[in-house]
Amino acid sequence: MADFDLVRYHVLSSIRAAMAESNGYQEESNRLRSQANLRLMLMSEEELRELARMLSFLPSRPPENVYHEIKKAIKDHNETASDWIRSFGVEPFEAMSSNQV
Repeated sequence: MADFDLVRYHVLSSIRAAMAESNGYQEESNRLRSQANLRLMLMSEEELRELARMLSFLPSRPPENVYHEIKKAIKDHNETASDWIRSFGVEPFEAMSSNQV
């Protein structure tokens, strides 16, 4: 059985991001959400399935459906990385390459 500390940390950090946003700390919220995007991309399949299990509720939202939602979110985050990566204080690779040419 895998150690799911990353999954638990991810859930708690996501709650912190929502709290920061609700309290008007948009920059902090954006940074925390960007970190969450990156964590999702780095999680193993086993960790993603554990996250899906934690976020599911039967009968309307079974773990397998949540798992597929998470996988779609990861795909979307990967496609939009050039937008959210800026919250780390770095420019996306594509922007850096085009500026250097």
